[in-house]
Amino acid sequence: LRSEVKILAAKVQLHHSEVGEDIRALWLTAESELPRLRHQDGERRKLQQMLNQARWEKDRLKRDYDQVVQGLQEQKAAQIENEKELRTSLLATRAEGEAMVAEMTESDRRLSEMRKDCWETETFVQH
Repeated sequence: LRSEVKILAAKVQLHHSEVGEDIRALWLTAESELPRLRHQDGERRKLQQMLNQARWEKDRLKRDYDQVVQGLQEQKAAQIENEKELRTSLLATRAEGEAMVAEMTESDRRLSEMRKDCWETETFVQH
């Protein structure tokens, strides 16, 4: 039993020494890898910042684009409303103008008749 324990202790010692060498090799490699890993981490952070900045700018551009589109739609609606008001005003002015022309024509006709009557009266009086 003691010999088995010694054999097992030797095996544990052997595995421990092998694992210890692996850990030491990994530790030494890790020490030399730290600058490269730090550089990669810095690059990753920089790229992450660039990605976040690009996403923010995309969202800002989308908001700006939506505001421009909304502004153009409001402007178009205002122009349509203004056009309707102008057409209504123009039709009212046209109707008023036509009524004035009709009144003036009637007034001219009556004035012409009055002149004709006056001329006939003067001609009659002279004879």
